[in-house]
Amino acid sequence: MFWGLVIALISLPFYLSIVIPEIGSTMGIDSFSVFMAPLFASFLVSVILCDSGITRSLIAMVFASIFLMALLLFILMYPSLAGLVWFLDNYYIDIGTKMILSFVILFPSLLIGGVTGKVFGEFFISEQTKREKRELNERMREWKETLEKVLQEKLEEEMRQREKRDHLSGRKENTEDFEIGGF
Repeated sequence: MFWGLVIALISLPFYLSIVIPEIGSTMGIDSFSVFMAPLFASFLVSVILCDSGITRSLIAMVFASIFLMALLLFILMYPSLAGLVWFLDNYYIDIGTKMILSFVILFPSLLIGGVTGKVFGEFFISEQTKREKRELNERMREWKETLEKVLQEKLEEEMRQREKRDHLSGRKENTEDFEIGGF
């Protein structure tokens, strides 16, 4: 959910520029950047999540689209919700068409960015991660072998000491038995 919110917050200004044309014209944002912003954001999030399964990336993309659509709807409806303006029915129809247009642009760009980010992450990032994991496993194996050797030596030393103690205790018992038997 966190990564979906991150994608939505990155993409929100660009979608506001297409939904509210006055914002887009003053900021100089065109429809290409509206498509590329969520694509690039979802690409980066998928690269970050490349070590986990593809389901986590897809869940992040779905939550991103839900959050972005909810934020857009809230921003478009805020004047009416705050009681500042009473909108006519045509405005709500216009909001509906803008939301549908936003979703038509949004979801494919999120999906394309997510899939390409996952492929890129698996191909480049995962190889480095796998190499680091192999090196870490090798070091852990060496540590384990060293610890096993030390523990084995420690156990053998304790066994020798116990045998010595038992052997010495056995002599005392034998001498005590002998002394008692000779009495």
